[in-house]
Amino acid sequence: MTTQPSSTQQAKQLDQLLAAGRLNDAMRLAQALIIQDACNGYAWHRLGLACLMQGQDSAAVAALANATRLPGAGAEAFDHYGVALIRSGQHQLARSAIEYCLTLSPARASAWSNLAEIELVSGNLKEAEVCAKRSLALDAHDVSALITLGNVRWATGRGNEAATSFRQVLALQPDHCTALANLGALLQAAWQPAAALPYFARLTQLQPHSATAHLQLAGALLANAQPAAAATIAHHSVQLQASASGHHVLGTALKQLGELMAANLQFRAAVEILLATPELRPIPTRPFSPIQGHAVLKRARQCLESAGLRFGLFAGTLLGIVRGGDLLTHDKDLDLALPWDTPRQQVSTALCAGGDFLPYPLFQPGDSQTVWHQCFVHAGSGQMLDLFYLKPKGDKFLAGFDHLPEPILCQLPRFDFGQINWRGESWPAPAPTETYLQAVYGSQWRIPDPDFDTLLSNPSRLPQSLPVAICHAHGRLYQYILQGFWAKAAALVGQIRRHQDAYYLGQWQAQLITRLKQEGRE
Repeated sequence: MTTQPSSTQQAKQLDQLLAAGRLNDAMRLAQALIIQDACNGYAWHRLGLACLMQGQDSAAVAALANATRLPGAGAEAFDHYGVALIRSGQHQLARSAIEYCLTLSPARASAWSNLAEIELVSGNLKEAEVCAKRSLALDAHDVSALITLGNVRWATGRGNEAATSFRQVLALQPDHCTALANLGALLQAAWQPAAALPYFARLTQLQPHSATAHLQLAGALLANAQPAAAATIAHHSVQLQASASGHHVLGTALKQLGELMAANLQFRAAVEILLATPELRPIPTRPFSPIQGHAVLKRARQCLESAGLRFGLFAGTLLGIVRGGDLLTHDKDLDLALPWDTPRQQVSTALCAGGDFLPYPLFQPGDSQTVWHQCFVHAGSGQMLDLFYLKPKGDKFLAGFDHLPEPILCQLPRFDFGQINWRGESWPAPAPTETYLQAVYGSQWRIPDPDFDTLLSNPSRLPQSLPVAICHAHGRLYQYILQGFWAKAAALVGQIRRHQDAYYLGQWQAQLITRLKQEGRE
């Protein structure tokens, strides 16, 4: 047992103050007891606990270290000491404290939960899950263990199980901020932004001064086609704490509202924050797999042909196949074209009814017969599928993206669908294929150029679409830098400079080239 104060009444008073949340009073009483007796382990323990509850992690570590060094220190003191060490990032010392706690009290659920958290941050996912389940076997209501278990399940690709864990936490504690944030982020990542929205909204109510919480809500509002509300919330996030991601989300919302100059200023602020970050750690991205892309296209073909819908290979997908015999390895999505009079609702039903694809929640009404572009996500791989609708205009086709405030369109020579051979199969494609590819990618389309930007460099793009294309390019530049694609980012800046003369673009390009040389990679 931990050494008690000389007065049982003082011990009771300490615990009452902690229970009532009167942490400053508890700290003053504990300090007074320590002055009377520096070997009062109970007072050191309660002082450390009060510091821990106030977020004073360093002070908590110091006080709890003293408590555990004194004779009679029990499992609770070592457990709390481990928590303080975890919060201060000292995971190896935390492991030693928690493991010693468990030698004193093997059935202490909170210690198993804390050990699970240590295993999680150490990357030992299997061990983390074992420890979390051990904790829950002892105490089914241990919310910390449920959070850790949810995070392990999420990290190992078991999204539905992770959501169950977070919902269990919310059933016990409806306003648990970590569970609200994690469940909202999980649903957002699973292409369910409408379901995510109420969790982020509640989080901002509980954390009105959290820039991160407001930024998450702004992102969900954007995904739910509410750019005006997203702009308001993102602006508040930036006011609370300026960040690259905050400026980027605000820029995206302003762009969708048609405020292109204001959007560009926000994108510029986002890029400059990233470029000023000396040790920017790129966000890892899933590499594109041509084999997987072929399988996704085959499944999309089966869905569309079963519904009697005409389509053809298009854009970058067709370029890679015709020029190099397969999909472009640096591509990020798959492209198909369909006639303008194709019922959009029928397309959505054909692709999504079997659960193979999910509609990507873009801002345009996905079933409207007036949209230029629909986007779907392959449920099994996360691969994006872009569908473009070809609108006849005399001897031309109009096609493009439904970017707000107005679509980015190009004008192509009118064509019929012919057939090309790919991977031993016949696939529909624009005919003559070379004429179409030259219209979109220029006369040098046969020469690989991984830095070619279709929206900016496409010779068939309509001149009136250029302002939106430039603004959109500023937003994508942020993404390239965030992912550490220095060469692609530098090339994109170069293409923007062909259409916009701004001094900062030259500075950015020089900085990006310097980064590329320093790291010796793209």
